[in-house]
Amino acid sequence: DAAGRVALLAWLRAEGSTWRCWRRVNAHCNPAGRRSAWPDPGGTDVSVLLREEAASIHPGAIVYPNVRWGSGCRVGAFVIVGEPCANGEPGELVTEIGDGANLRSHTVIYSGNRIGAGFNSGHGVLVRECNQIGHSVSIGSGSVLEHHVTVGDRVRLHSNTFVPEY
Repeated sequence: DAAGRVALLAWLRAEGSTWRCWRRVNAHCNPAGRRSAWPDPGGTDVSVLLREEAASIHPGAIVYPNVRWGSGCRVGAFVIVGEPCANGEPGELVTEIGDGANLRSHTVIYSGNRIGAGFNSGHGVLVRECNQIGHSVSIGSGSVLEHHVTVGDRVRLHSNTFVPEY
C-alpha cells in the first residue's frame, strides 16, 4: 500500500544505501535470506522502488550490498556492481557511483570503487576494486582497469585498453 511504500522509502534514505535491490530481493528478506527488521512495504519489490528513486537498473543487473548511487544513473543488462574482491564479503567495502553514470551491458565494477559523475562504460568493461575515478570519465568496451588506480577528471580510455594496478 502507499503508506508502506512511503515508510520504506524513508527508511532506505535514512540508511544511505541502495543494496537492498541486490538480486531483486524481497523487501522483507536480506541477501542472505534471513528475516530482518525492515518496514513492511505492503508487498512492494524494493528494487522497483530504488530504480524509481535513484537509478534505472535493468532487472538482469546484480547490485551487491553497500552501493551508493548518484541520481540519474542507468544500469544495463547483465551489469554487476559491488562485486566483492577475493576473500571479501558482499558489502564489506562501499562502492560509490556518481550522478548520471551510464553502465552498459556486461560491465563489472568491483567493490570499493569511488566513481565520479558522468561516468560512461562501454560494453564488457571490468573495473577491479578500490579505484578512484574522476568526473566525466569514459572507459571503452572491453577495457580492464585493475585495482588501486586513480583516474583523473575528463579521461577517455578507448576500447580494449588495459590499465595495470597502482
